[in-house]
Amino acid sequence: MSNRSGFERLVWFYSLSINSRARTRPDDSQHSSILPVKSLIDLEEAIISKKYFEHAYTINTRRAVLTLQDIQVSHCEKYLTLLVNISDTAGATKVIKDNESHSRREFSLEKGKDQGFEYSSHILISRTLDTKKRHLVLVEKSPLLSTHYLELFLNKVLFEIAKENESDYTIAQEFGVLDSETGKVRNIRYKPIIGLESKPDEDLMEAIRLGNFSSITLVSREEKSINGTDSNVEIIETQREVRLSTKFTGSTGSFFNGIKQYYKNDFDTVKVSYKSGGVNSSANFDVSNISVDGLEKAVTKKVLIDGFNETLKDAYTMLSNDIIEKMLEVQQ
Repeated sequence: MSNRSGFERLVWFYSLSINSRARTRPDDSQHSSILPVKSLIDLEEAIISKKYFEHAYTINTRRAVLTLQDIQVSHCEKYLTLLVNISDTAGATKVIKDNESHSRREFSLEKGKDQGFEYSSHILISRTLDTKKRHLVLVEKSPLLSTHYLELFLNKVLFEIAKENESDYTIAQEFGVLDSETGKVRNIRYKPIIGLESKPDEDLMEAIRLGNFSSITLVSREEKSINGTDSNVEIIETQREVRLSTKFTGSTGSFFNGIKQYYKNDFDTVKVSYKSGGVNSSANFDVSNISVDGLEKAVTKKVLIDGFNETLKDAYTMLSNDIIEKMLEVQQ
């Protein structure tokens, strides 16, 4: 069962590096020569062959299954495009709210043991390297699929490729080091690994440095827990907002420090809005831990894409050209 918005998607920006790691013995890293590093182009065909590969993880004590649902090179041939689905087999209790009476009614998903809500995530990986020898990556964010688990899943795909093609991922030990058990030159089996790093939003960094915000809002949230009939817990959240003037004096640093000092007991989050590439964007920060240095290190570039030709009801079974085109537009 799918559970996604049919009208908009949030895209996060990352950079990706590719390296190699020995996988045969714990001490191989101490004796090995420099391992060969495959390029993305070298790996593409093998990655595409892993379409429909799936692997289960425990995320927040819940069993979630990730699937490489679809994959292909983009029509412009500049990107490798992936559709990664995540199925939350724990299910959930949902709440329907009547906006006139303000009453709420709960309902639970009736499902089998191995069924659950499915979420999709489109991913674009640039096939060329940037000036820092990394690949630009755009990720359509979805519930449960954090950067950590996406990185784990992609590395699991690469590990399976190395395991199934060991002759292509084996080298002889440098300097002819002999295996104590066989008396022959030791071979090292290795695997490709990728690393994902958040890409900072330069427009937000500039807004933080200069104080060029279009709006600043303090947000306070209150959560109420409801136990559903299927023993899952539904969290209902209410919030209040207070807008601050964007015409502050002094430095941006002193402004944010003032927010932390005077509002940390009454508000949870400060939300700032700004222009990023001509598009209205926003960022949220924890009031109690806010600092200008922390903002610059922690923030990831994000863009909301919308204006699709039709609702995205089939965007979890195959790559959606509509979503891909929108993602291509925002990266340019």
